[in-house]
Amino acid sequence: MRLTRFYIWAICLLTPLGMLLTGCRDSLRHKVHPSDPEIPRQIIAASDVESYALSDPACQSNVDAGIPLESATLDLWNDGALAPVMRDLAPLAIHSAPLGGPVATRAMIGSVFSRDCDSDAAGPPDCLDKHHQSSGFSLKTEGTPLKICHPSLTPPKNSLEQIALTTIEAVESAALTLRANMPAGTVIEPVTILVMPRFQSLWLPWTHNGANAGYEMLIADNLAYFPATAATPPYIAVFPKQKRDKETISLWKSEFVIAHEFAHHIERSLRLDHFDSRRSLTRLAVSEGFADVLAFASHGASNRALKGIPCIEKDRAPDEFEFNAGIPKLIDRALLDRASDREISFSSPSDVAGPCQGILPHSAHGIGAIFAHWVWELSSYMPDYAANPGHVLTTVSIDWLARVETAIHAGTDDPKKDLESVATALRDAVKSQFNNSSIPMTPNIRDLLRQKMSLAFPVLGERDWFPE
Repeated sequence: MRLTRFYIWAICLLTPLGMLLTGCRDSLRHKVHPSDPEIPRQIIAASDVESYALSDPACQSNVDAGIPLESATLDLWNDGALAPVMRDLAPLAIHSAPLGGPVATRAMIGSVFSRDCDSDAAGPPDCLDKHHQSSGFSLKTEGTPLKICHPSLTPPKNSLEQIALTTIEAVESAALTLRANMPAGTVIEPVTILVMPRFQSLWLPWTHNGANAGYEMLIADNLAYFPATAATPPYIAVFPKQKRDKETISLWKSEFVIAHEFAHHIERSLRLDHFDSRRSLTRLAVSEGFADVLAFASHGASNRALKGIPCIEKDRAPDEFEFNAGIPKLIDRALLDRASDREISFSSPSDVAGPCQGILPHSAHGIGAIFAHWVWELSSYMPDYAANPGHVLTTVSIDWLARVETAIHAGTDDPKKDLESVATALRDAVKSQFNNSSIPMTPNIRDLLRQKMSLAFPVLGERDWFPE
């Protein structure tokens, strides 16, 4: 048995949970005796989430080699609604048994991860070990590769095969598009898709009504990326949907959502991340902004896979100036004061009332969404943007990320200094794009870019961002 440690809070997409958006860390709920007044009333247990089955169980024991898949009808969110969409799979080189492609090489089912939490050292929602350190997940069961034995038949909706094929198609499609816009020779490492893995947090011993009783937290309504460890490959995990969330879509049905997680994998493939050692809120926000921009770029700067998704569209769309709550995407003093680099912050449903909270502007995802908007905004003035927006967005965002990675170091305790590094990196990435273009930066464009940078980062004060 291979054991490794995973820290679920690190990199994930903000997702709707009962029409409230929470981060990976916040989408955990407790399975305990419901009469306990100290336990939150919202519970995610095995009975609270949708169940997903194989459409062809007999296929999984078939040892025949797979053949290339030519096409499939996938149930996707497209231009504001769910609809069956025919996808040509031949250019993506997706094969059937085991199901996978050149980048998303396999899809695993039956994976189980767990962690033991010291109830004497922590109570919900924290999970600490006896040394009061955050407890990571250990791989208990890797699961088995998923197969499709009848490639001419489209798997039914919500079957494990349909979920896996949808995720792999989105990853391979994004990889094909983004690779063409990345520096020559860029290698995107293989990634494994985990279809409905089970992540369990077990508190032991937990005393309830005088008796020891472990209780469990499960993850739902989310996707997440897990970087490789010494013992395991990188994973993109697709989690189940809660039964009670009838008004929200299953997030794997949005190719933008899947591409966002895949963009985190590209960040790791480019060797431009150090998530284990650099945990400042600013650096995490840059990762989230980069993932939003690349997901947008992978669709040619089209929001077809994001448009109209309840609670998410405006918050995560780089071309939207405001959050769902109507707050402008700006880094001002009020936002900086609320953000804290000392405590990693995603989003908490208790912070904002309303049926569709959205992400919090001062969270890692919120600040990342602000960064993503201004990467898009400034990139839209590039000479080649109209002809090839995906190429320009990819080039600028990778250049920006590389500059941030050089500028922000581990152990920083100065959010404003880090923010200045982020802004300077964006300005320099834009200047570099113009310098590499045959079209010079005109005085009018220079003035517009100055205005945009001042609008984006008012907390940094007045300055000439683009001097002559």
